[in-house]
Amino acid sequence: MKISFLDYLDKKGILFLTGDTKEEVLSVMISRASELCRVPVDILKESVWDRERKVSTGLGNGLALPHVRLTKFGEPLVLIGISKDGIEDYETTDETTIDLVVMLIADGCDTDLYLELMKSVILKLKARKNIDAIKACAKDPAAVFNLLQRL
Repeated sequence: MKISFLDYLDKKGILFLTGDTKEEVLSVMISRASELCRVPVDILKESVWDRERKVSTGLGNGLALPHVRLTKFGEPLVLIGISKDGIEDYETTDETTIDLVVMLIADGCDTDLYLELMKSVILKLKARKNIDAIKACAKDPAAVFNLLQRL
């Protein structure tokens, strides 16, 4: 069975980001993740920023993939943040502005699933044309979700 990050994405996890800094957008996404998974904000915040301090999750080409694994987390959680104006200070290998942030939170014990989910994000969203298409329909979570299923 092919694993897709879309299997763990709820429309409530699709966010239209207005912040223009890495700190602002990750804060908004961490707060929503906390609401959806009932893990305290401070635990998620610490985990995400610990990961970011090791190496930035800005992949380049407009895509960032912050990802963490937590002990006894259960079902993975995927959130997508779409930036209207881009995030300039999100460190990337190609020094491009980040337009799409896909946050992945998964159980620390299921490495295979974690890696498969990351792979599915990268395969579906590595093309700049896909990110541009998502930005173009970024008015309604249902429209974004439907587009992601067609990509």
